[in-house]
Amino acid sequence: MPSVLVTGANGFLGSAVCKTFLGSGMAVRGLTRTSDARLEPGVARFVAADMTDSRVLAPAVEGADAVIHLAGRAHISDTSGVENDHAFQRANVDATEALLAAAVRGGVRRLLFTSSIKVMGTYPGRPWIEEDLPAPVDSYGRSKLAAETMLREAAKAGKIEVGIIRLPLVYGPGVKANMLQLFKLVDARIPLPFRDTANRRSLVNLANVVDSLSTLLAAPRLRAGTFFVTDAEAVSTPALIQMIGRALGKPARLFGVASEWLSRIARLGDSVRGVFPLPFNAAALERLTGSLECSSAKIETEFGFRPRWSTQHGIDETARWYCGKRSTGN
Repeated sequence: MPSVLVTGANGFLGSAVCKTFLGSGMAVRGLTRTSDARLEPGVARFVAADMTDSRVLAPAVEGADAVIHLAGRAHISDTSGVENDHAFQRANVDATEALLAAAVRGGVRRLLFTSSIKVMGTYPGRPWIEEDLPAPVDSYGRSKLAAETMLREAAKAGKIEVGIIRLPLVYGPGVKANMLQLFKLVDARIPLPFRDTANRRSLVNLANVVDSLSTLLAAPRLRAGTFFVTDAEAVSTPALIQMIGRALGKPARLFGVASEWLSRIARLGDSVRGVFPLPFNAAALERLTGSLECSSAKIETEFGFRPRWSTQHGIDETARWYCGKRSTGN
């Protein structure tokens, strides 16, 4: 029976990975930062409060066939740029380096790493492919790219097989942050000014991410591969809002606003951010009206991966979770 260690096993993605792998008959170990973090029943717990500590990583990887590295940090608030860089370096680079070293020493055959579309930088106006040169523009993207580079070098040196998946926005039951906020807005029937937005954004259903990891885990040979993973179709913001409305049984209330006025409101949000935070600022405007696409053709061609679940199916599943969460007040 294959044995796999999942870092960040109690997280949004980690919980789904552990549940699926357990169901397929694997022996699953879960690495968490605290001993009371919730884990799927049947997952063997290992605790690493400090993921750069090789002493606690060694027993977690010993005897494992593969490691799925999901743990990391995507958001850091109320810090300066220097502190941002340091925090992302420690969480996303130093921790990955320590885990890689422990895995190599422990004889682990394969390590899969979840990276981000943020490593790519400024959108070129067409879907990104793996041959495009990354040029991250923020601390998070730079830290993810540094971790990618380190893992690829280890794989090229023959120390371990590595699979890297770069993800756009991941959604599904348990989602937080921006997608959850959008569900709340549609659920409250709040009119949204995106009727005329003609953007295209790649999203990826949580279940499709898990499938992609399963595909790479089952591949006979991996060496060093980097792959974008996304749903079959990119969607516009108004189309996404309409999907959410259908799933919730609520009308999607959309109206049009000139892009100039949206920009003015966003600049206002930026200007008062330190005194009175507004939910709409330049970053939010870019996420809601800008385009950001990637292509998963490479993993489809090389390994036969296909995103089984449509975006509407994923939104429906998320809506069922959201309505259950709302009804219990959690």
